[in-house]
Amino acid sequence: MLSAPPADPIRVDEMTSEPASFETFLALPEGTPAQYLDGQIYTSPAPRPRHQDVVQNLYRALREYASEHSGYAGVAPFDVYLAPERAVQPDVLYLSSDRRDRISERGIEGAPTLVAEVLSPSTAYLDVSVKRTAYEEAEVEELWVIDPGEQTVMVLTREHPGRTGLARTAYVYEAGPVASTALAGFEVEAADLFARP
Repeated sequence: MLSAPPADPIRVDEMTSEPASFETFLALPEGTPAQYLDGQIYTSPAPRPRHQDVVQNLYRALREYASEHSGYAGVAPFDVYLAPERAVQPDVLYLSSDRRDRISERGIEGAPTLVAEVLSPSTAYLDVSVKRTAYEEAEVEELWVIDPGEQTVMVLTREHPGRTGLARTAYVYEAGPVASTALAGFEVEAADLFARP
């Protein structure tokens, strides 16, 4: 008797969210692409090559900057605990030298200096709404929102210490310098971010 042919692989193309306790989130297997915000576990499909190209390009630039400024550059996946029951996985992050003590065995304990979210069709809403609010309420100094499809980079910076909001300080389309306000002297060319390795 012939067995049935194997089923075609199923690709998950949408982010999902479901109510759960923080303890349930903490019990997930290591490496699970999950984030926990306001009583919800958000899971998402694996990123696509274009997304990862941008992530790698920005990470390389931040890592070089970190080596010269005693900082720390990190890349997903690992958890950033913004608050006792808020855990996110920014695509790229940077801790300035005064925040390096936030690195723990389980991830980052507290807000990084800079986080970058590279938009994907399945996660864009989470990145620009729910997570942005979480970053604003934490002590994140700067958020980069990068759209590989549109080839845009938007930089949002905390205008004054102690304020909760992040305001747009730069918007670059396709090419041109993208400079950080939070990281003195850090600048990349947008075209380099969108280049295929």
